[in-house]
Amino acid sequence: MAGIGFELRRAVDEDAAVTTRMRAWVCAGLVASGPWIVTVLLLTYLHLMSPEGWVEGEYALFRGIVTYAAAFSLIVVGAIQVPMIRHIADQLWSRLHGAVLPGYVAAMAVTGLLQAVVGSLFVWHLGLDRTDGMLAVSLYVICTWSWLALNWLGAIRDYDQVLRAYFAGALISAGLTIIPDLRIGLTELLFVFTTGQGVTLLMLGAGISRGLQASNERSLKIVSSTWAMPSLLLIGVLYNVGIWLDKVIFWIVDGVQIQGWLRQHPMYDTCSFLAYATVVPALAINLVHAETVFYEHYRAYYKRIEEGHTLHSILQARDTMVRTLRESVRSIIRIQAWITCLMVVIAPELLANLGVPVGAAPTFRILCIGAFFHVLFLLTELTLLYFDSRKSAAIAAGVFFALNLTLPWLSALGTPVFFGLGYSIAALVSLLVAFGLLQRDLEQLEFLTFTRQLRS
Repeated sequence: MAGIGFELRRAVDEDAAVTTRMRAWVCAGLVASGPWIVTVLLLTYLHLMSPEGWVEGEYALFRGIVTYAAAFSLIVVGAIQVPMIRHIADQLWSRLHGAVLPGYVAAMAVTGLLQAVVGSLFVWHLGLDRTDGMLAVSLYVICTWSWLALNWLGAIRDYDQVLRAYFAGALISAGLTIIPDLRIGLTELLFVFTTGQGVTLLMLGAGISRGLQASNERSLKIVSSTWAMPSLLLIGVLYNVGIWLDKVIFWIVDGVQIQGWLRQHPMYDTCSFLAYATVVPALAINLVHAETVFYEHYRAYYKRIEEGHTLHSILQARDTMVRTLRESVRSIIRIQAWITCLMVVIAPELLANLGVPVGAAPTFRILCIGAFFHVLFLLTELTLLYFDSRKSAAIAAGVFFALNLTLPWLSALGTPVFFGLGYSIAALVSLLVAFGLLQRDLEQLEFLTFTRQLRS
């Protein structure tokens, strides 16, 4: 992501126009959060627009299909994207630019085929008719491809193209619902939502194709890379499954059955989605400022090692890199803490304006605090992977998985006042573990760097 990050950092420069800076920050949020924020905003919009003219009960089924499509596509892609990103980085480091675009095509083809089979089995179990089933499977595959495309999105230096893609998709998805006196059932909802997501994906894909070097090469190395480094695959599985464990637990323990295996917990799901949306600023700041500034010093540090500089010079570069990292983290914590505190204070008014029962405010507040810890944990995990501390990252991801598998059971069995507390504690403890491991690895960074070279 450093590629588009540097473009966005130039766009938010103090000399840039206000509109340019605003576009850049919005794009940073979209690039950092991907289809997730768009899905949250569209579901919120559809929830507000849903009273009259909509077929009773079909909106709940539609919402469940969208939620499951987002959840399980993210779990699958999240499991494989960590080793895939490492493979792409290795290709760029080796200047094998012609292999990057074929890797994108191969990954899209293989995952699309596998996810189409999985989606078809699930749709068959739900008992949807042919049209709705095809639309649901298409949505699931498109969600998978959208998450996957984020791995190559750094190739799009034209951030206005990213904005146009998401804006066009959202406009199409929301457009049909404003037509008066129109019967809006499951088929119509699936059609407009899937079409909008598809348009966004096509526009992003076109930008990726333009941004990468064309090649006639055909290779499935990007696919085989997913198990070339088992530790990276393990990190992806533990972390991305862990994200959804508390939601699944609430679906099972206190949820409502929509159809077949499709279960939901409307209050917890809505509060979770909105809480995740509150941490988009932290992800955007990390992309525009923290990751780019840190990356410059990170490259400078390892360049000195490669060029055989003196130990004193290497240690100076390390200290500068670590100092920059800490300053960036403090900046993210400071800004995101203010946003989270604001959300906690205005929770009742915000939820009321969004058509969510005010009784959900305690759950929303707890989840906002949990999302704050979670995003810091995610950024710490990414930093561990920057330094190739795969064992440390796997341990931290394992802690998050284990805690989010156990603690939410306790909060789900309690009163709504405690909903979300298990997730929040899991995120906090995982953050502390990951930070402790990162601190330990930074203190012995030179030793780890050279010993890893000897082992390789």
